[in-house]
Amino acid sequence: MEIINLVLDFVLIAMSVWMLTIVTGYGGYIGRSFRVIGWGAFILGIAHLVETITFEVFGFSQFVVELSHRIIIVVGFALIIIGFQMFVQKK
Repeated sequence: MEIINLVLDFVLIAMSVWMLTIVTGYGGYIGRSFRVIGWGAFILGIAHLVETITFEVFGFSQFVVELSHRIIIVVGFALIIIGFQMFVQKK
């Protein structure tokens, strides 16, 4: 089961990198907001990989793993919200 989780973690990261490459060509306010949203998605993908690694490889306690995962998720969602806010304010 752990290998499936790890593979899915890398799929999430690959998809977020793909998203970042798609929005790279946009300029101006729209491009900046898309890039912030893309970085938020990238951080969300990283959060899952960090969760898997900290639990499986380093053997941290479940509390530390879940807390760190949620903190990283909050940062990713905050970037996505900021990106959408930038988009709406300048449209």
